[in-house]
Amino acid sequence: MVNSESQSSQASLGETLGHASTPQTALPVRTILRLTEHPYFGTFGVMIDDDRGIPIHTTLERTWKNNEPNVSCIPEGEYLCKRWRSMKHPNTFEITGVKGRFACLFHRGNIDDLDSEGCILVGENFDPVYNKKTNRQDYGILGSAAGFAQFLEGLKTVEVFKLVIRRV
Repeated sequence: MVNSESQSSQASLGETLGHASTPQTALPVRTILRLTEHPYFGTFGVMIDDDRGIPIHTTLERTWKNNEPNVSCIPEGEYLCKRWRSMKHPNTFEITGVKGRFACLFHRGNIDDLDSEGCILVGENFDPVYNKKTNRQDYGILGSAAGFAQFLEGLKTVEVFKLVIRRV
């Protein structure tokens, strides 16, 4: 027997997906395990494909600054990510439900303070990267174009997925 609270959760999820009257299959799940936060280089993580149980990408975000828009990483928690299209980012996902924030996206980039305004950068590996802004070597992610393309390819038939962000 399903209680009324479960029914309302299923209905709102169905409404989110645009199919309120039909049962939904489980959403794909991606988890970002935050490995370390460096005060100058950002918050380094690994994205896990929970459905397959394997690590698939490296991630880089800004450091924690009390969830300030454009300068802080996203708070730990669970979010729905919805497909996003704009002139600057024609095919990506927005992390929705981040309190006080708008347009927190996944996209490519190598260095947290140069390439992200509170978004999540996706890549293939961590490595030293030349920072044009500071004219020095920083630590960041490499293979971002390829890693981001693989991220999108893995979700090509998906309009919404669940994201879990947590520290290890």
